[in-house]
Amino acid sequence: MECYLIRHTQPDVAVGTCYGRLDLPLSAHFTEHAKPLEALVNDISPDKVYSSPAQRCLLLAQKLTDRPLIESRWLEFDFGDWEGRLWRDIAQVEIEQWNDNLVHHRLPNGESLKVFHQRVVQAWWALFNSKQDANEKIVIVTHAGVIRSIVASLLAMPLENSVQLGLDYGSVTKVICQGQYRRLEYLNRLA
Repeated sequence: MECYLIRHTQPDVAVGTCYGRLDLPLSAHFTEHAKPLEALVNDISPDKVYSSPAQRCLLLAQKLTDRPLIESRWLEFDFGDWEGRLWRDIAQVEIEQWNDNLVHHRLPNGESLKVFHQRVVQAWWALFNSKQDANEKIVIVTHAGVIRSIVASLLAMPLENSVQLGLDYGSVTKVICQGQYRRLEYLNRLA
């Protein structure tokens, strides 16, 4: 199976805003940003396109195929009460508590990185284990955190280290899975 993990394009949000699960619209330049991804997906000719239900992913997925398959487990990390707030307005002591226990600290009315990772990896392996055709090509339009969790799982990377993986808006990460063979082909490539 070839899997292309596509991070959504630039959302319409103020710089420095904390967002994960917050359902944001896409920037006014969405059509322009989507063009290289449309060309890439046309070249790939995937068998299926999956999407997070967040509009910033779903709108892109709908540009790539007539019928994206929506999977709620591909939603981004839930920052809970921090969603939509500027990072500078979140109490430093709260951020320090989270940083001190990044994997297990559950944000108020949100989730912990461990719970998030388990959700994503469960969805990933369910998808991977359901594939009968080793030559199948799929696209998943999702979020940076989701892609980091999948990559961390594939590479047996400590979860706390996965947050250091840089992923640009509209970037593509390619994973190859055939039986027990798994390979990260590339990470954070712009189409």
